[in-house]
Amino acid sequence: MQPRRSFRILAGAMLTATAMTACSTSKEAAPQDASTSPTTPATGAPLSVAPAGGEFPDMSGYTEGDHRTFFSGGQRYFGIAFRSPDGQKCVSNSYRSVDDTSLRCWGPRPDKGPGTWEVKTEAGTATTIRQLQDPTPTTPPGADPTPILPARHVLTYPEAHLVCGVDEQGATACLLGDHGFVLAPTSTELF
Repeated sequence: MQPRRSFRILAGAMLTATAMTACSTSKEAAPQDASTSPTTPATGAPLSVAPAGGEFPDMSGYTEGDHRTFFSGGQRYFGIAFRSPDGQKCVSNSYRSVDDTSLRCWGPRPDKGPGTWEVKTEAGTATTIRQLQDPTPTTPPGADPTPILPARHVLTYPEAHLVCGVDEQGATACLLGDHGFVLAPTSTELF
């Protein structure tokens, strides 16, 4: 795996490219411009907060997930939903406002111990982790309709300052504003 790059480079480039794509009238994705300065899509201000240790997976070359597949809305829900190849299920919700977006992933965390663990962050709050009581499955194994986000794919939701992706080694990494997490097969990093 390549060394991890600073969040400022990664998220800024992806959010800027996604914002340009969303504003385009063409169905084709806008090319990413490596010379673009990393900025937040809403204000144009430079991104200034990096995860603890200053690293976030470099997802700049990843394929953008299809918004029709991974984004949905309902009476009290609007956001992304995906499963990772290693069994994490992740959902965001911006129902009330993109300024109140929440993001949570749950599933096994081998480095934390047995059972199901939930990692959660909300706009403007630190990321937390807690062990869940193992719920009774509501769907038979293998029947969860939530789509799997394949390795080397990324989802971006610029209005909510949200980026999630899965790297080639199975790590699920998400960033919501200044906070997020990297859930690698053998480690859990919160920031």
